[in-house]
Amino acid sequence: MKRALIKLCSLACLLLALPTVSSADETGDAEVYTGSNYTIVPPAKWILVSGNLSDKELSKLPENVREHYNQRNTDVLFMNIEGLDKPTQGFKDSLNLVTVNEAVPLTDELVTELKGVLKQQYASMFEKFELKSMEKSKLGERDIFEVVGEYAILNYKVKMRQVFIPLKADSLVVTCTFEDSREEEVAPLCKQALESLKFK
Repeated sequence: MKRALIKLCSLACLLLALPTVSSADETGDAEVYTGSNYTIVPPAKWILVSGNLSDKELSKLPENVREHYNQRNTDVLFMNIEGLDKPTQGFKDSLNLVTVNEAVPLTDELVTELKGVLKQQYASMFEKFELKSMEKSKLGERDIFEVVGEYAILNYKVKMRQVFIPLKADSLVVTCTFEDSREEEVAPLCKQALESLKFK
């Protein structure tokens, strides 16, 4: 159980380390998205994109990242594709939600284990990974586990905020990534989306 959770936390982060997208469906202004066990309002004008990656996109990833990629682990991925038609596309702000198909109580033992294992996992997957914080906190009245870090991938300096949320019958991992130069603009959008979550 813990191993599966740790793997999914890592994979959720990997899926957001992608600077391009092959296919997308425009959602226009922010709308409520309904998942299997939650609803969320993504940032306005961010689009819903497929979790599937082409061979060409996969080939751009480092080998140790590519070998862990599994498109079935993504429930939903929202992306800011503003300027996607420009010749230099750049890193795209992203919001990813992954369901862990079992209830994982956020015990002190699990928090201690996550702190040790996730830091090691991320450091092995990403260049120059630096952990900013990793702690148990709250989302409203609900206990959550939050990881904030930064790393380099494909010549981008990226910041990540990842939240593990235990639910009644399963659990949810929410990850937001963006270039560090865009933190002031994007971090509040990610926070607002996270706070919009409602659970079934």
